[in-house]
Amino acid sequence: MMCCWWPANCWQDRLPVTQLADVSPEALRNAPAPDLWATAVVVSTFVGGLLLIGVGFGMQHDRLRTGRLPMILTAAMGLVFWVYLGFSIFIAPAFGRIALGALGALGWTVMFLLAGVSNEQMRANPPTQSEQSWTSRDEDEFRKSLSPDSRDRTNR
Repeated sequence: MMCCWWPANCWQDRLPVTQLADVSPEALRNAPAPDLWATAVVVSTFVGGLLLIGVGFGMQHDRLRTGRLPMILTAAMGLVFWVYLGFSIFIAPAFGRIALGALGALGWTVMFLLAGVSNEQMRANPPTQSEQSWTSRDEDEFRKSLSPDSRDRTNR
């Protein structure tokens, strides 16, 4: 979302177009602050989203005993957006920057709160040793095979 909406100048003040030939270290040092902030937020949103996906897949696969890593990640991204929102309001006000900054800040803050609830639930109900290495499907299959009512399917 951020990669597509930020460059579209329909919500923000029109920025001058930079040609690829004009990009140099000197041009980067002289770039206006809104351009640098927008670039930093787009890159951090992309990296933060990928890390959140990685943490989510990792937690589902390994069944970690704590949810602190998602809390740290979402807190860091929320902080980035709250700082960007402050920048957008006080230094370079534009409707698009303020709206997207507020949406990002609120979104990452909600994810931080959800990660905190998840962390507390994982603390209160830690997974057992079998839950860390087996999936629920493995455990169901094992229980069915050990059940006295199950048929012996080995001699069919």
